[in-house]
Amino acid sequence: MQNNRTTLIAAIACFALFIGLQSMSNLIWPPKPLPPSQETAIALAGGAIVGEPPASNLIRRSRLEETPKPEEKKEPAKPPVAVAPKSPPEFIGLGFGPKHSHLQVLANVIGGGIQQVVLPDFLEANREGLKSEVAPGEYRKLDLVPGYLRERTRKIHEQKDVPYPDLKPGLVKDPQVLQSLAPTSYVMYHYDRPGDDFPVDLLGKIPWKVVERPDPNADDQKVVFETELLSPYYIRIRKTFTVASGAYHIGMKIEIQRLESERLPKEFDAKKAPKFRYQIVGANNLPIEGEWYVSTYRTNIVGYVDQKDRATRVLEDAQSVRISEGGERRQRSSREIRMAGTMVQYFASILCVDNLQVEGQARNFIEFIRSTPINRPIPEKSFLDDLTIRAISEEINPDKATTHQYLLYHGPVKVRLLKQLEGEKAVDPDLVDRYKNTLHLEVMTDSPMPNWLGDFASAIFWSDLVVFVTNTIHSLLHLLNLFIPVRGICIVCVTLIVRGMLFPLSRKQTISQQIMQAKMARIAPELKKLQEQFGNDFQGFNQAKTRLMLSAGINPATMMNGCFLVLMQMPIFMGLYYALQESIFFRLEPFLWIQNLGAPDMLAFWSENIPMISVPEGLGSGLYLGPYFNILPIITVSLMLFSMMKSMPTPTTDQEKMQQKTMKFMMIFMAVMFYKSPSGLCLYFMASSIWSLIEKKFMPKFVKGEDGVPIIPEQYNKPKVKREASGWRKKLGDRMKEVMEQAEKQKQYQKEKPTTPAERKNRKKKDR
Repeated sequence: MQNNRTTLIAAIACFALFIGLQSMSNLIWPPKPLPPSQETAIALAGGAIVGEPPASNLIRRSRLEETPKPEEKKEPAKPPVAVAPKSPPEFIGLGFGPKHSHLQVLANVIGGGIQQVVLPDFLEANREGLKSEVAPGEYRKLDLVPGYLRERTRKIHEQKDVPYPDLKPGLVKDPQVLQSLAPTSYVMYHYDRPGDDFPVDLLGKIPWKVVERPDPNADDQKVVFETELLSPYYIRIRKTFTVASGAYHIGMKIEIQRLESERLPKEFDAKKAPKFRYQIVGANNLPIEGEWYVSTYRTNIVGYVDQKDRATRVLEDAQSVRISEGGERRQRSSREIRMAGTMVQYFASILCVDNLQVEGQARNFIEFIRSTPINRPIPEKSFLDDLTIRAISEEINPDKATTHQYLLYHGPVKVRLLKQLEGEKAVDPDLVDRYKNTLHLEVMTDSPMPNWLGDFASAIFWSDLVVFVTNTIHSLLHLLNLFIPVRGICIVCVTLIVRGMLFPLSRKQTISQQIMQAKMARIAPELKKLQEQFGNDFQGFNQAKTRLMLSAGINPATMMNGCFLVLMQMPIFMGLYYALQESIFFRLEPFLWIQNLGAPDMLAFWSENIPMISVPEGLGSGLYLGPYFNILPIITVSLMLFSMMKSMPTPTTDQEKMQQKTMKFMMIFMAVMFYKSPSGLCLYFMASSIWSLIEKKFMPKFVKGEDGVPIIPEQYNKPKVKREASGWRKKLGDRMKEVMEQAEKQKQYQKEKPTTPAERKNRKKKDR
């Protein structure tokens, strides 16, 4: 008893020490801020970490912009190259027009890339996880690729007061908007020489010529950019961006070809000309919703496809990229690289190799992918780092016209949910199947984790089971929502359906536990005698206890029946959890006082001034609970504790009493763990606990006898007919019995092992 209490106190002390050190580490040992020049270099490098080469070595600047030092010798004159003029950028709108479009895109003439991508069918969720209100009753649409940088306030609650830059088609002349512009996404860099490790950023800075502008009345709107790159390549590059009104992707076509012969210098030799390589820089600054409660921040994904068209993925989060000083080089091999991009909790911006290429062009033209951080809002909190991907092409021979077609997907990470959109938000089911199956975008969610645990889960088909249950719950919730418009009630209905299906098994296990408790109560006096007999010899006591239970017809494994029911519900619990984490329909969905079923209930704002609990500096620590008081987790854990106490058997030993006290105490830690869980998940557990309490009311009651011991009814006390084992089962049972007998003899021998020379001598004589 004393040992158990000491162990419990030690465990609590270690847990408190761990949480305390984790929470106070940033206050006691704050990280040193980077020098401004170094931070600037890191931002330019797009992934250079402290200790890496300077930014000018990672991304080479335009040669005419580099001013030589006075003491340096002048180099021979080089062929002229284009220099980025200091002209204001011009945004060209795609998806703007009388017809509804799922994407509204701003293409930037400077760099020939994408400045902003807006999803007008979805609302924006701010850092608190609430709708961003721009006027009474009017909410801001989701800027998936914002294209601007807003000032980050220290307190999350104050972020809503920071104005949004207004980006719209046309020339940008407002100085405040110009200063707030983020780096352009999906721009192209090139390598000055084929063997260079780092590209030149010239193509991402110069203004591209607009060859064709979009027709606002057309279903498919496109803009065509063009530029030329002279020595040593002498090529023309054309980029075409296309937005279809009913799609969640931007088509990007890159065409590369040699200039006309009359444009080439006389000394140019095509056979000696170097081959061309380019780099595509992915999206940046994807917004993190509800950063105080989410566990999923920005994550980069690289998708591979093998020769049998089986897709796999590799994930890298901001912390792992920071630790490894830049993401790993994800090289193509026997597996082709088909996709790469950045995901947040509900949405993603993904660069896909289009399945529709020009005739003769293979899809395996991406040589490698690398993840890089490009912005650090809070240096000591690496999980908030901004990420992007860089896709490097294989070498291209410009003498032969080359066309690479990409598809830039901007939509939900759970692609199959697009089929559930209705009305003007509806998406063609064939297009959804193309996203999900042909382009393999389903691996963003429906794939095991790329580590040893994911491999083990796949080997036992656990991942397949969880994915199946998750998708089934998505479909079931959608079906229920067709008849029940309130999604919170749909969650309760799913709980009732699940528990109703498990009721026969639950009833059988509850009756079995009651029988076991009645038998345990009958042998309780004998157990108490055994405890007094063995004292602190726990091993001997447990063996004697097991023999006593078996002689009384009690199977010790029956005590684990409750765990079996929990295990049966585990895939359902995980499926519902993932469904809430992925579902675009529960995101920002209100229910009662809850404003977002995918977030905590946020009953009351309790400020951001509580030390370690809600101060912004505590974000990411074990004790940080956020700026809101949540009531649903407390109700959930209270119901679970009450239900558990009602189902607990009466303890017969001090050890069982300590175990039950420990379980009750651990519910406090569970309340802390559940405190920031989604409201929808709390509704599931609350409904499940209430079902359990009601279910117990309909279970048969065992009447207690005069001695206070429950009497087992005759229908549950019939002796089971034991079947004689035969064949391999009989051989296995005999072998196990033989092994146990030998182990018992060996144990008895060790127990009687002589300790003095005289005893050893007598033992030898006895053995002879």
